Amino acid sequence: MEVTVYLGIGSNIEPRKEYIFRAMRILADNSRIRVGGRSSIYRTRPFGVSDQGEFLNLVLQVQTDLPPEELFAVIKNAERQAGRIERQRWGAREVDIDILLYGDQVYHSEVLDIPHKGLMSRDFFVVPLLELMPDAENPETGQKLSDLDFTGENRYVTGVYEPEEESV
Repeated sequence: MEVTVYLGIGSNIEPRKEYIFRAMRILADNSRIRVGGRSSIYRTRPFGVSDQGEFLNLVLQVQTDLPPEELFAVIKNAERQAGRIERQRWGAREVDIDILLYGDQVYHSEVLDIPHKGLMSRDFFVVPLLELMPDAENPETGQKLSDLDFTGENRYVTGVYEPEEESV
């Protein structure tokens, strides 16, 4: 049975948009993943390691019959195929794909947490997710994502990305 999954995708190494769209094409080419919608692309300041370039982030809605850990393996492979080179945690990256929500399921293992453990504290996940699913809730707590307050130090989204902002 297919489930609706929301994936956070981000990049802060040029060409950022190309890395994101390359990863989306790789996912779309998988016969067990159907791409639904995608959010706007958001410009965000770095999380974790602040001495690095600005990120572009979006959320992609997909339908899949893959179980969570199989989907996770497909995603990690898509990152590598799209050009990701492993570096320091929260450092610069060509592309990063995270499973934010997997239907209304809660899933925890040694390698994977669903909902994503940073979902409730990172506006670069929440803002684009709410664009696609305005009534989104954390399936573990029932808290509405629209009730979260991202102000001051907790605000990472700096605006909507406009393609003409990036030189070709």
